[in-house]
Amino acid sequence: MKKLLALLMVALMAVSLAACVPTPGDINDIVNNALNDLENDIDSDTDLDINIGDDDNDVIVDIEDNNTDETSAVSFNGNITEKVVYNNNGIKVTVDEIYYKEFYGPTLSMLVENESDKDVTVSVEKLCINNIVFNSYFYAEVNSGKKVFEDMYFYDSDLTECGIESLGTIEFSFHIYESDSYDTIERTDMIKLVMDENVATAPAPKGDKLYSKNGVTVYTEECTKEDDDYYNYVTRLFVINETKEDISVSLEDVSVNGFMLDPYCSVSVPAGKMGYTNVYFYEDNLAENKIKEIEEVEFSLKIYNSESYDTIDESDAFTLKIK
Repeated sequence: MKKLLALLMVALMAVSLAACVPTPGDINDIVNNALNDLENDIDSDTDLDINIGDDDNDVIVDIEDNNTDETSAVSFNGNITEKVVYNNNGIKVTVDEIYYKEFYGPTLSMLVENESDKDVTVSVEKLCINNIVFNSYFYAEVNSGKKVFEDMYFYDSDLTECGIESLGTIEFSFHIYESDSYDTIERTDMIKLVMDENVATAPAPKGDKLYSKNGVTVYTEECTKEDDDYYNYVTRLFVINETKEDISVSLEDVSVNGFMLDPYCSVSVPAGKMGYTNVYFYEDNLAENKIKEIEEVEFSLKIYNSESYDTIDESDAFTLKIK
């Protein structure tokens, strides 16, 4: 309904700005065109299943996304309802609820209370869903003696890209620091919320095994170039970290068709977790080297400790043939 009103307002504004006065027939044509545009823009309905529960009492909630302006609230049950996940240094963080937010996806709402004598900021550093590294934004700035609700979004598109259809576990760590000086108050260990213990948290690797050493395994998926306005995406790497330290994996000594280039490709994976990263080459860099078609990519892997940056291993060179 809001979109319809917006289209009608645009149509009327176009009429008011026209150089000549429209006839009633002209106005009817404008309104009908707006209605047709709205009808064509509405996609088929989609369903999103989110499994939420704990070890004793699992609840399956079906959320229907009918492309409306309304959202369907989803509450935790059992021990997860209003669960306190951090309470130290005069700062308290409580998971309040999870709900579905249109245009975003599953959304975790948290209440941050600051009873300390300092203005503080609470942000999320590490985040894993179903044991897979996930990107999301959470930033709560709270003055002394105040409190605030902040949301952490799990975008549908990102969940789909990682092959996540249902929420099994959500794990995250906090970085808590003074807002003015940025001095760290605490970096927490990983905090785990169990949504549904029956959801698989170890996806089967896809593609070919590229590297396996020292508890780190890297797979490369099908190498097919996909064009974008700004970059070429040629493959995706899947990293499994079975070590007891947080690691990062990046590409080194990268060349395309024999030309040295710097792609975007890096992923940090906490101990015992998994992560995806895409290999991107920017169109500007390709054009500068007069590369019209990506035929092969050569690179080596660098594995290093995420905190100390100490090198764990550097692999031999690999060559990927691009279809």
